[in-house]
Amino acid sequence: MSPVSYCYQLRYYPIKNTNRETPDRPSYVLTFQTMKMRVFHGTDHQTATQIINTDGFIDRTKGGGELGMGFYVGDSLAIAAAFAQGKFNTNGAVVAFDLDESEFSKLNIRLVKKREKVFILWRRIISLKKRFLYLFNVDVVVAPFATIDICMQYKFESQKGEDFMNGSDKNLV
Repeated sequence: MSPVSYCYQLRYYPIKNTNRETPDRPSYVLTFQTMKMRVFHGTDHQTATQIINTDGFIDRTKGGGELGMGFYVGDSLAIAAAFAQGKFNTNGAVVAFDLDESEFSKLNIRLVKKREKVFILWRRIISLKKRFLYLFNVDVVVAPFATIDICMQYKFESQKGEDFMNGSDKNLV
């Protein structure tokens, strides 16, 4: 699913036709239902519970990963679960976020398309010793992982990005 696409589900609901000139033709009301993008965050059980139950718990300044400081999620449940289990053993947990795609597309997005580019950026960030400091000065960075081919990561690095994630629907998987 493209992170910057506008996706809406169109639904037609029949309504009573009050048009006397065309009584045999039904009328419809067109409604839009905003589509959601599901992403995952692997962590420990206590943090997962706090993310879900505490307003404003997500803090982008506490995290650091391949692309520097930020709050990270990915589009693969398997990768998030493997990360949580690998780091926290039986205390691992996964939080699922349902993001409003139309609101997501309003964020300032930096797209890194190639895994090789992410790998170069990752090595540079490590050499600069800025894993918990490096910023792209956007709301969210969308990129493949440096060493994993099967999914995308999303790094929310601005206050606007943090607020977006804190305001999103979330639940424990």
